[in-house]
Formats: sequence, structure tokens, C-alpha cells
Amino acid sequence: MSLRRPNAFTTVRTIAALCLIAVPIQARAEVPPNGVAAMTTAYAAMDARARQTRAKGTLPRWSVVSDRAVLEQVWNSPAILGTPPYTAKDVPLLIGIGEQQSAIYKTYVLFSSNPTTLPDMAQNSTLFQDEITRASIMTTMTLAAEAEAIGDFIVHLPPDQMTDVRRQGLKGFRLGMLELISGFTIMLRSPSLTTDNRALLIDSLAAEAPALAAAAPRGDRSAFVATVNTVIPSLPPDLQSKMAVFVKAMSTDPCERLCAIP
Repeated sequence: MSLRRPNAFTTVRTIAALCLIAVPIQARAEVPPNGVAAMTTAYAAMDARARQTRAKGTLPRWSVVSDRAVLEQVWNSPAILGTPPYTAKDVPLLIGIGEQQSAIYKTYVLFSSNPTTLPDMAQNSTLFQDEITRASIMTTMTLAAEAEAIGDFIVHLPPDQMTDVRRQGLKGFRLGMLELISGFTIMLRSPSLTTDNRALLIDSLAAEAPALAAAAPRGDRSAFVATVNTVIPSLPPDLQSKMAVFVKAMSTDPCERLCAIP
């Protein structure tokens, strides 16, 4: 595979999925019937294109027409994720989609044209910012969907079935989710991020903030707010208002479901 191999977070995702699907929940899935197939097909096409471009010392680019056609499919959220609400039945589907989206994101962040050298992540963040921005957005959307579906699972889980293994799996997923979202908020501070890409990322964070906040402990929410507050003063008014939506969602008091797992 030319795309990044799954890391510890994707392994935790898989464990969490196994823990969750062990308990049957009668709920209607909202991931499109062909969503997983669409992701699988798009991921395979992305991998094939990455093999071709790596031979030339790069990765598929948003600015290249032939590459963009492939990237548009792998980040086609309506076809892959559908729309909320997401329920417990969606968890196994979303876990698989999330692993593939995370792998694509890491492929760009950790790219090295020479396999024998360590990646220059600072350089990658500038060179591939169009692709990293869009990979971040799709990953954010997938994480929000996973968090909502897992929250629904927790609501329906009998208390005596919240085993230690299941609790650790849920906590592991939550930790990985928080680390990724933290990275996306920090990315907003990058001076090399273009105005258009910053606006796209802010739109995504604002849109998914309620679902992400519902899964995040208060301390982590406060950290996200502190990060974006360093960015807000430099933003134009329209983006400031969108960041205010993010801050408001992250400042809510309720801590239930995934947030409340000790």
C-alpha cells in the first residue's frame, strides 16, 4: 500500500468497534447503504494514484485535474457519510471509514520523497496544504459521526455490560479523536495557511462542534477554546462569527455519553 498504514488510533478504533457490536442494538443506520462501498472504491483509486505519483516524488494534488477527480471521490462526504443523525448501528461502518480517512490524512502529513529519510512535516503542511485541509475536514466529519453513533450506543447499553475492556476501548477512541481535533485547531494558527483553506477548516470545525463537544471532556474543550481564541482576533468578521459558534459549543456544560466515560 502506498497510503499510510493504520496507527495505534486506528487499532483502538477497531477494538472499540468489536466491543460495541458485541451488543445488538435496534437502531436505524444513517450511513448510506453504499457508503462503505463508495469509500472502499475511492480509497483503492487513491492508493493506485498515490503509487503513480510517488514514483515522481510527490502525491496526488488538488490542483492537478486528473488527481482532483480521484480526491473528490475519497472526500465525497454525501456519498460516504450521508447525513446525521448517526446511531449505534452505524458504528462498525463509520469505524472502517474513519480508519481509511485517517490513513489518507497521515499520508500527506508524513510524506517523504525518500523512504530512507524522516518526513519534513512542516514542509508538508505548506506544500500539501490544499490536500491536508480537505483531509482534515473529512476526518473531522467522520470523527463527529463516529462520536454521535458511539454516544447512541452508550445510551442503549445496559449498565452491567459496560465492561472494563469496553470502557478502555471507548476511552482510547476518545483520546485519539481529541488528539486529531487538537491538531486541526492548531493548524489554524499556521501563517502559511491560505485564507481560503483557513475558511474551509473553520467552516468544518464550526459545523461539527456540537457533536465533538458532546464527546469531549471539559478540560479538552477548554484547551480547544484557548487555541482558537489565539486565532480569532486575526480573522475577518464572518470567520470570527463562525469561530464563535465553535467556542459556544465547546463551552457547554453537559458531559454525558462518551464525554462521561471515566
